[in-house]
Amino acid sequence: MKLRKKLPDDEIDLSKVILTVWKNKSKIFLIVFLTVIISIFLKIKLKVPEASFLAKTEILPISIFDESKYLSFNSNLFKLAKKNVNSIKSNANSNEIIPTLIPENTSFTYIDQTYLYNLFVEKLNQRNLYKKAIKKLNIVKKENYTNNKSYENAIIEKSSSIKISYNKTYNSQYIEFITKSKKDWEEFLRFIENSANTEIQAYIKNNFDLFIADRERYKGYLIEDINIEISNNLENKLITDKLKKEKRRIEQDRTTERLRNLFEDTPVNRSNKFTAAKFDIQLKSYIDQNKKNHNYSMKQTIILSILLGLILGIAFVLIESTIKKLKKLSI
Repeated sequence: MKLRKKLPDDEIDLSKVILTVWKNKSKIFLIVFLTVIISIFLKIKLKVPEASFLAKTEILPISIFDESKYLSFNSNLFKLAKKNVNSIKSNANSNEIIPTLIPENTSFTYIDQTYLYNLFVEKLNQRNLYKKAIKKLNIVKKENYTNNKSYENAIIEKSSSIKISYNKTYNSQYIEFITKSKKDWEEFLRFIENSANTEIQAYIKNNFDLFIADRERYKGYLIEDINIEISNNLENKLITDKLKKEKRRIEQDRTTERLRNLFEDTPVNRSNKFTAAKFDIQLKSYIDQNKKNHNYSMKQTIILSILLGLILGIAFVLIESTIKKLKKLSI
């Protein structure tokens, strides 16, 4: 018969530890279960993550029906450009001094769907409107910052997070922004849309006024040049008669006046009807930014709480077993 080797008092019998743990597995399981439940409860009730959404909204061009409101203006602008080209060609094939009515380097583009859409997107890329909207709608709260510099930096950072994306498949552009309030995003879009359209409207008006002013100024220069040519060719009646005829033609030309009237009849001169482009607010989409992170965080919480429960459970049954042994020895 073999005698079991007695362990020194300061050494632990691992087999006894494992046996004690196994005998009390139900207690350990209960402690693990309670630890997991308490951890999940605290996670949900005390540390609920604040909802954050990636809002994505399509930028829409004006409809073909809205574009048709510029048809008469564009048609006359085309005729004016064609007239200018023909006048230049005519003068190039002539040895006589008959100036063109339109300065070659002065132009005003057609107002169509593409032109207005590009102006709108360009205005969005300038980002100045974002800063105005963030301040106006109090998206970044000033009271949360200790000084004005940190507040302004926060606004710049927020405006920089707004992206313009492009979808090649649908040939569409979108504005994207991470927001904690869907309502704030809708208000933000309306503010940006109205502000961008107002600024574009003013830009087009100003450009047209400059175009008309250049034409009128150039018209005056032409008449002045013709008068000089007439005075230099008084002895040649044939040339002076042609120059005088050209002068009357320029003076009586009403192309600019007609173009101005047509421009005034476009939506650009009706503040409540002008739109360069708009946001498809009704079909906006939101992606929950916190959902994935929250689910991952919950998994981590459960795993850690199980490990913690095991440690606490094993420690509890071992301490309980030791206390029972000490009580028996003391009796």
